Amino acid sequence: MLKNKKDTLLTDLLGVLGVVIFILVWWIVSLIIHERQLILPNPYDAFKELGILIKQKYTYLCIGYTLLRSTLGFLIALVFASIFGVFAGLYKGFKKVMAPIITSLKAIPTVSFMFLFFAMIGYSNAPILVVCFICFPSLYDSVVGGIENINPTIINATRLESRSWLKKVSKVYFPLAFSYIAVGMASSFGLALKVEIMSEVVSGTTSYGIGSAIKAAQNGVVMGPIFGWTLISVILLLIITFIIRILKNRLLDR
Repeated sequence: MLKNKKDTLLTDLLGVLGVVIFILVWWIVSLIIHERQLILPNPYDAFKELGILIKQKYTYLCIGYTLLRSTLGFLIALVFASIFGVFAGLYKGFKKVMAPIITSLKAIPTVSFMFLFFAMIGYSNAPILVVCFICFPSLYDSVVGGIENINPTIINATRLESRSWLKKVSKVYFPLAFSYIAVGMASSFGLALKVEIMSEVVSGTTSYGIGSAIKAAQNGVVMGPIFGWTLISVILLLIITFIIRILKNRLLDR
């Protein structure tokens, strides 16, 4: 237990060191670039812009709308990935049927999904479906990997029991596969957030959202506001990743 805490502390310290190195390199590059306010503002200017943004109500509305849409798309993808992933993990034939579909979804460019759903359902709700289709393959792989990692003896034993299939999934398969699924969820939610912001930028709508705010800031002359919104996105993702890690550890302890 003590070793695990030391390993976690070391990982956190190395993470902080990585952030410091990144900011240092950013600062050095900004000094080299001519007209940095128009291309690459230094960290001080970016964080100064961040300070301005966090004092505005509009900022929190944008964060809320982006989180709402990305979370909704993520949850839809998680539900379908759980259903199809469990079947694929338990039945090899079904996994082979799903293989070309999953490969195709991974190969299709994100922007293709964007333009398709923009045309189908409009700019406001399309980002939700884009997030769903982009996150589904990685979540599916996590569920399949988790199910396949369960001891085959346990799976064979549960097949002999009379309890319903849903109870087997909820009481046996998912708890045993959760460590794999949790890792996939953490990485996929980060992807969901990035895809949602990208969809908002590409759609160019005037509704609330971090991507919409970045698109609006692009009309300005200086890059400071864009980097301020970028910092908000990074900080938001770090906070969410930290929360997911805590929840994962608590669920694993149970």
